Amino acid sequence: MPIGSVVSLDASEPTQAAHGEDQLQSQPSNGAASLPVSKSWNTHLPAAHGIWTKISEADLAKTEGNREMLGALVEKSYSIHRSEADKQVKSFFDRRNS
Repeated sequence: MPIGSVVSLDASEPTQAAHGEDQLQSQPSNGAASLPVSKSWNTHLPAAHGIWTKISEADLAKTEGNREMLGALVEKSYSIHRSEADKQVKSFFDRRNS
């Protein structure tokens, strides 16, 4: 990119932490990363905390039911591979939406 170029950041685009830093950022929900359970996420917090006891309900609440954010949080909190974290998150949402 040429020096002096202006870069426009679209607020609807997901953000990533620089240099691999783990950060949870509130992102607009476009429906792709969340299922209907996110609309009532606070009612599901006790169940989520029952599964992922290493994660506080406050940190779970910050994800607002967003699968991407929740997967990242599970990955970091349990030191597991992201694919395993995503599998656990998918299973949690599948049980809540059936």
